[in-house]
Amino acid sequence: MPEDSPVGSFVAYMSAVDPDAGDNGRVDCALSGADAAAFSLVQKYPSEYQIVTAAALDREQTPEYTVIVKCWDGGSPVSRITEESFRLTVADINDNAPVFSQQTYRGSLVENNFVGLSVLQVYSYFLLPERLVLTTDDVTTPPARRHQPQLG
Repeated sequence: MPEDSPVGSFVAYMSAVDPDAGDNGRVDCALSGADAAAFSLVQKYPSEYQIVTAAALDREQTPEYTVIVKCWDGGSPVSRITEESFRLTVADINDNAPVFSQQTYRGSLVENNFVGLSVLQVYSYFLLPERLVLTTDDVTTPPARRHQPQLG
């Protein structure tokens, strides 16, 4: 699921059915686990639910969520409980654009230099929560073109 999904976005559909009659066949469900607060369980019909996001997702903070769906019946004298877990991987979006240390870079090149000669360095950085990442790239001369003589 993309990390820029709005709160309330659809995550999963689930159904829970108990073939017993009366209260013994009534099923209630809830989300549990350490990551459950990021999601909500919305009952659509008596035995059908949707799981939706209840909080903003941020892949840089939490790249993956594990949530437990717990369902129980109204059985008496003993209620039966079933648990299933699911894992949601958060997809990255480009929310940290690079920033260049200069608006314009200039370099000069003397003709007939060696192929691959460094002309200048370009510096860029981007901010992640509590981190600064610096990158550099050498701008080099393009590879030489090989000329094949035409025989005719």
